[in-house]
Amino acid sequence: MEITSSQKNILTQTQYQTTLTNMTNLLHLLITLLSLLSTPCATEDSYNCFWNSTTRGNGEGTSFVIVGHEYDYTLYYLTEQ
Repeated sequence: MEITSSQKNILTQTQYQTTLTNMTNLLHLLITLLSLLSTPCATEDSYNCFWNSTTRGNGEGTSFVIVGHEYDYTLYYLTEQ
Protein backbone atom coordinates (compact mmCIF):
# COMPACT_ATOMS: atom_id res chain seq x y z
CA MET A 1 0.00 0.00 0.00
CA GLU A 2 1.43 3.31 -1.09
CA ILE A 3 0.99 6.62 0.69
CA THR A 4 -0.44 9.30 -1.59
CA SER A 5 0.92 12.84 -1.67
CA SER A 6 -2.21 14.14 0.12
CA GLN A 7 -1.69 11.54 2.88
CA LYS A 8 1.95 12.66 3.18
CA ASN A 9 0.76 16.26 3.47
CA ILE A 10 -1.68 15.32 6.26
CA LEU A 11 1.06 13.41 8.05
CA THR A 12 3.40 16.39 7.73
CA GLN A 13 0.71 18.73 9.09
CA THR A 14 0.09 16.35 12.01
CA GLN A 15 3.79 16.15 12.78
CA TYR A 16 4.06 19.94 12.60
CA GLN A 17 1.12 20.40 14.97
CA THR A 18 2.54 17.84 17.42
CA THR A 19 5.93 19.55 17.36
CA LEU A 20 4.35 22.96 17.86
CA THR A 21 2.30 21.66 20.80
CA ASN A 22 5.39 20.09 22.38
CA MET A 23 7.37 23.32 21.98
CA THR A 24 4.53 25.35 23.49
CA ASN A 25 4.35 22.99 26.47
CA LEU A 26 8.11 23.20 26.95
CA LEU A 27 8.04 27.00 26.80
CA HIS A 28 5.23 27.06 29.37
CA LEU A 29 7.25 24.78 31.67
CA LEU A 30 10.36 26.95 31.31
CA ILE A 31 8.42 30.14 32.08
CA THR A 32 6.86 28.47 35.12
CA LEU A 33 10.23 27.25 36.38
CA LEU A 34 11.85 30.64 35.87
CA SER A 35 9.08 32.39 37.78
CA LEU A 36 9.38 29.85 40.59
CA LEU A 37 13.13 30.39 40.76
CA SER A 38 12.40 33.95 41.87
CA THR A 39 10.06 32.75 44.65
CA PRO A 40 12.04 31.31 47.58
CA CYS A 41 10.35 28.66 49.73
CA ALA A 42 9.43 29.82 53.23
CA THR A 43 10.07 26.29 54.51
CA GLU A 44 11.46 23.11 52.97
CA ASP A 45 7.95 21.66 52.61
CA SER A 46 6.44 24.68 50.80
CA TYR A 47 4.93 24.47 47.30
CA ASN A 48 5.38 26.47 44.07
CA CYS A 49 8.76 27.86 45.02
CA PHE A 50 12.53 27.38 44.90
CA TRP A 51 14.57 25.85 47.74
CA ASN A 52 18.21 26.96 47.66
CA SER A 53 20.08 24.40 49.75
CA THR A 54 23.26 26.47 49.95
CA THR A 55 21.57 29.43 51.67
CA ARG A 56 18.66 27.76 53.49
CA GLY A 57 18.49 25.23 56.28
CA ASN A 58 21.87 23.86 57.29
CA GLY A 59 23.52 24.90 54.01
CA GLU A 60 23.75 21.31 52.77
CA GLY A 61 21.49 19.08 50.71
CA THR A 62 19.75 19.49 47.39
CA SER A 63 18.31 22.60 45.75
CA PHE A 64 14.97 22.12 44.00
CA VAL A 65 11.89 23.73 42.51
CA ILE A 66 8.58 22.26 43.65
CA VAL A 67 5.47 22.74 41.53
CA GLY A 68 1.96 21.76 42.60
CA HIS A 69 0.29 21.25 45.95
CA GLU A 70 0.34 18.83 48.88
CA TYR A 71 -1.08 15.77 47.10
CA ASP A 72 -0.05 16.45 43.49
CA TYR A 73 3.38 17.98 43.00
CA THR A 74 6.55 17.61 40.95
CA LEU A 75 10.10 18.19 42.17
CA TYR A 76 12.76 19.46 39.78
CA TYR A 77 16.17 18.91 41.40
CA LEU A 78 18.71 21.58 40.55
CA THR A 79 21.75 20.08 42.29
CA GLU A 80 23.06 16.55 42.47
CA GLN A 81 21.24 14.34 44.99
